[in-house]
Amino acid sequence: MEDWASLLFLVLCWGSTFALTKVALESIPPLWIVALRLSIGASVVVVILFMRGENLPRAIGIWKWLVVTGAFSVLPFFFISWGTQHVETSLSAIIFGVGPLMTIAMAHFVIPGERLTVSKVCGFTTGFLGLIVLFGPSTLGDISADSLALLGQVAMVAAAAGYSIQGICGKLMPDISLYQKSAGTFLCAAAIAVPLAVILEPQFPFDATLRSLAATATMGVFATALAGTVMFFLIRSAGPTFLSLAHYLIPLYALAIGIILLGEKTSLQELLALGLIVSGIALSEWKPSARR
Repeated sequence: MEDWASLLFLVLCWGSTFALTKVALESIPPLWIVALRLSIGASVVVVILFMRGENLPRAIGIWKWLVVTGAFSVLPFFFISWGTQHVETSLSAIIFGVGPLMTIAMAHFVIPGERLTVSKVCGFTTGFLGLIVLFGPSTLGDISADSLALLGQVAMVAAAAGYSIQGICGKLMPDISLYQKSAGTFLCAAAIAVPLAVILEPQFPFDATLRSLAATATMGVFATALAGTVMFFLIRSAGPTFLSLAHYLIPLYALAIGIILLGEKTSLQELLALGLIVSGIALSEWKPSARR
């Protein structure tokens, strides 16, 4: 039950980032959104780490893992921030749905106990079909040969792949505390993102609006610092394949927000999509009883 509660917390945090990114982009360039978000997130986790009486890791071998994991934190954040400018949210959600399929394929080869099974393949494929039904097969017609739109779509695929690799690195990393993993990862990520922003977008957004800054800070605290720590807990507890289920639950969260807060009506198409996604999750987690 604790794993599912953690997963739902991540869905709440990460499911809000697409809308928050849209707001942040109003006056902050993509690379600076990533740099500020990671810097805020790293600062929050480091403060919590020291308040708990813990210190940053000292072993060089651990920092090598933290640098790699941090790099694969920067890439998805940047690709989402940049790609969001050129890709509709509905198409982004479908493209992001390839993430779990990537995760189960990669985890099969590198993580003991994460073997590829028929139920996992059927479950994640069913969930992916649910995304297509949710947003309508016609959404796939938005895949365009237009240069910026196509690059935006490629960026979303790269972001999904980056999250998959990040989850696998988190599982394979030497065993240190959750806050050490989070603090070390986001410090390395910020150390990569800030210089990139200075070099590639040298004009710091001093004229950023309070609305954009608030959206970026919210992502830094909740979607980065707190969600990052919960993410590492979930990777340790349930594995990166279970974590990747968030890719299918996030669109349902957005749908629920529309129904509950905006009074939107539920269509037969949405109910069918819900059934497919929930069935896919159940299939992916189904484990047949051992025979005598």
